[in-house]
Amino acid sequence: METTFQALRDRPCIETIQRNVETAILTPRKRKCMCCIDDVAMGMQDFALVFKEKLNELIAKVNILHISTET
Repeated sequence: METTFQALRDRPCIETIQRNVETAILTPRKRKCMCCIDDVAMGMQDFALVFKEKLNELIAKVNILHISTET
């Protein structure tokens, strides 16, 4: 999680979230942790959907504020 937040500070976009989710899903696979693989994959995908929606909402607010201050 911490690496995702740090990455979002540098590049606040959906691709950053997706990249970090993919990394989180691959970690138990690399460790061959059979009890975690499915749970992590499903949980992270669900988390990513919610996180992406919230990020889109925040980005939209910033865009609206930016446009309204320009006029």
